[in-house]
Amino acid sequence: MTLIVNEIHLLDGLSKTILVAAADRRITKPDGSFCDERRKIFHVPQLNGTVSYFGVADVFPGDKQQPLSDWLPNFIRAQSGVPDLGTFAHNLRNALTFLLLFSF
Repeated sequence: MTLIVNEIHLLDGLSKTILVAAADRRITKPDGSFCDERRKIFHVPQLNGTVSYFGVADVFPGDKQQPLSDWLPNFIRAQSGVPDLGTFAHNLRNALTFLLLFSF
């Protein structure tokens, strides 16, 4: 089970906003036993936001298995020139779809 908490605090309208994002690190096997700890929340500095995920969430770039917690920071860095959240989300969806469709 993953715990993810997001809060947005509007102070003085949208001119001063605080985003609070938190997630646990525990990875649990299907049988309920604890197997690992991984980072599950990532700062997207250029958009003043975060991306989080739940579950084991492995991806398969090329022909090797890689935890999403290792892949996602590289993706975020590669998107540093993206101008808005919509474009970032579109690019992330496309990248994950590509990994899903062409990795097996």
